[in-house]
Amino acid sequence: MKSAIFDMDGTVLDSMREWDNLSANHLRSLGVEPPDDLTDIIKEMSLDDSLKYLMGRFKLWKTKEEFLVQMREQIHIMYRDRVKLKPYAVEYLQKLKRDGIPFGIATATPKKYAEEALTRLGVYDMFDFVICEDDVGADKHSPDIYFEAARRLGTEPAETAVFEDAPYAARTAKKAGFIVYVIEDKSFVNRKDELLKLADTYITGFRELL
Repeated sequence: MKSAIFDMDGTVLDSMREWDNLSANHLRSLGVEPPDDLTDIIKEMSLDDSLKYLMGRFKLWKTKEEFLVQMREQIHIMYRDRVKLKPYAVEYLQKLKRDGIPFGIATATPKKYAEEALTRLGVYDMFDFVICEDDVGADKHSPDIYFEAARRLGTEPAETAVFEDAPYAARTAKKAGFIVYVIEDKSFVNRKDELLKLADTYITGFRELL
């Protein structure tokens, strides 16, 4: 590989459990017990799609803006205070730096939250850039964000590694011709067989690449 594109949540950051529980915890704060299938339903949705789903299913908010104000505050607190790096993420990024391999972040998370968390954790300046789905106008069911990241890195898909944890994102990158590294995350461990088929390289943690 000549460059690398990193997903952020569940890949660089150990944050998927926070995301998995975010909507359920918000419903509980409003006095509603979330259904058992909620996490599985919204896990692969974009933030906007999950918002539409929750508003349609639970009828708890009069306007989209009311819902967004509440959720933005919870997300802000999560990234500002709680999320942590995956083990050995820093060491692997340092290795790429030593090897002269450029890399950036391509995330579904709004940029201001991504930048806040990465800065707090001391790794923001290690990345050549951070782009989010809003920058390209499409979620990771489309390869647009990966193509834009590769353009910024100056490498072709076939020589660019994409690090992902989610099956749908890994599938998109694979179909678009990228080298796919899957890092195992508990949020998708029940889909390991599927991820193994998608991955050019499957790792349980960054330590394996040191």
